[in-house]
Formats: sequence, C-alpha cells, structure tokens
Amino acid sequence: MGSETIQEDSDLNTYSLACDYIKFKLMKSGYNWETCPPLPMPSTLRLCLRSLAEDLEEDYRSTFGAMTEDLNMISASSAKATFFGVTEELFFEGITWSRIVALFAFGGVLCQKCVSQGAPQLVDQVPYWIKMYVDTRLSSWMAENGGWNGFMAHFGKILSIDVTRTWRFDYIHKLLFSFGTVCAAVALSLMLIHHRCERQS
Repeated sequence: MGSETIQEDSDLNTYSLACDYIKFKLMKSGYNWETCPPLPMPSTLRLCLRSLAEDLEEDYRSTFGAMTEDLNMISASSAKATFFGVTEELFFEGITWSRIVALFAFGGVLCQKCVSQGAPQLVDQVPYWIKMYVDTRLSSWMAENGGWNGFMAHFGKILSIDVTRTWRFDYIHKLLFSFGTVCAAVALSLMLIHHRCERQS
C-alpha cells in the first residue's frame, strides 16, 4: 500500500483534500457543512490523511485547543491571523510530511472553533487558506518529495487492514515525537499574535 500511486486528479487538489478533512471533522462533531463543495468518494489518500490528522489532534488535544482559545469573539480577520500565525510557526524550522498533517489537523480544529463560536460562515474560508499556504510555501518541497504520492509512500502503510489501532498510535508517536515541542512554540507565538491583534483593533 505504501507504494500505491494516486489515480484521481481530485486527490492532487489541496483545496479538495482540505474540504474533505474539514467536512469529516465537522460531521463527527454533529455539524453539517452545507456549503461544502461536492467531494469524490474517499480514496486511500483521503482516508490516510483523515486518520493521521485526527489521531494527531487527539494526542495533542490540549495544545490544539490552546491555539484557538483566545478566539472568543471570532471574526474573519482574527481567524485568518490565527491560522497564518500558527502555520508560520509550525513550519519555521522546516517542512516535513508530519507537519503537513498538522496543518490539516489545525484547519479542522479552527473550523470547529468557528462553528462553536457562532461563525460557521468562516468555515468556507479555511480550506482556501490551507490551499494558499500549501501553494505558496510548501508546494516546491512537496514536489521534490514526490507530491501526494510521496505522502502515501511515507504514511500509507498505516492504513493496512491487519494493523491494529494501538500499533498505529505507536507508529504515529514515533513519527511525530518532536511535535509537542513545535506546538509549545506555536502556542507561545499565538499569545504574541493575540496581543498584537488586540493593539491593532
């Protein structure tokens, strides 16, 4: 499975992948994202990204929560500032597939926050922000590392049907062992971003 080649053109579309994960997360929290664009049936890539990002969020739930805890009076400008502040810190020390998973995971967390704070209209913006960041900051690295096929070569074996969920958790911990340190740096930077936004408002 790790060497599987992605066939669907839509699977190479970052915006569509972001929409797929966000819709998946919102549905699990009981929210129907009615304005989500039409999506294809889940492919191996989409299922792998869902599994990895969700497991990462579960393992670092408190840290992801801290990234959005100051967004109590959420607006398009504050949500966008938070998103790009987090992503800049997330990739400050370099790009890895694990951090790209974290980007999608954070997009889902931010959308859930928008819904819970009564601003579901902002959900439509988040997949565009993910696409914008990937296209402008990550696409060259991804192309050099095989694109989404490279992602599957790196992570695809996690979805093997004879692999237990416990083993998958252990595998993810080994792959993302440094993510806690990254999240701590992100959380600290978000405090500074929040105070800067307050001064500008």
